Amino acid sequence: VGGINEEVGSSRFSRNSSLTGTIPGGGIVEYDNNFQLNADQPLQLVMSEPGYTNARQVVEVINESFDEELASVYNPGVIQVEWPDAFQEPGMRNMFISTIMDQQVELTKPARVVINERTGTIVAGGGVTIDNAMVSHGSVQVRTQVTPFISQPPPFSGGDTEVVPVPQVGISEESAQNVVLEPDTNVQQLANALDSLGLSPRDIISIFQALNRAGALQGELIVM
Repeated sequence: VGGINEEVGSSRFSRNSSLTGTIPGGGIVEYDNNFQLNADQPLQLVMSEPGYTNARQVVEVINESFDEELASVYNPGVIQVEWPDAFQEPGMRNMFISTIMDQQVELTKPARVVINERTGTIVAGGGVTIDNAMVSHGSVQVRTQVTPFISQPPPFSGGDTEVVPVPQVGISEESAQNVVLEPDTNVQQLANALDSLGLSPRDIISIFQALNRAGALQGELIVM
């Protein structure tokens, strides 16, 4: 998570590092693809939210709608559908795809934690749980300030009066605060535990990201 870096004149205040960043969701490379429907090869449907449970539910709905075992799970993100005999002709293939896309499927909603780093907003769904973990968190604050000092020359020395900047640097490191999370800790229990540490939203975001990297966050972490 990013830090804070404020500077007014010769005074500056910073917390953590403001020079870090990530690309949420990574990058997408697009290119032209001359797509043609070929009845000799199975039709593949790509899931926007991969998962075996949701893929199985889509397969069941497709097979029930055509009363035929046409669909199967190729992998968690791809469903493979065979072309039925009634839709082998080129003019009927689009109708077959349209019929598939019109099916209503009630998918299992994934547990998610959505974070907006810019505003410090955190939204966690009720299905999010935390495995057994210990959270120890502290932060470093750096404060610099320049105070002008007027240097007067001795009498009759011929020197000039000058304003000399005197820099002052202060570094404070908060002592680490610890909390132990029991297995299957829910969102409310996690919120209570983090509130007990008196953390800021940015600190909580850092903890969520660390829990996710440690494999203790049972849910999908989305950073906006």
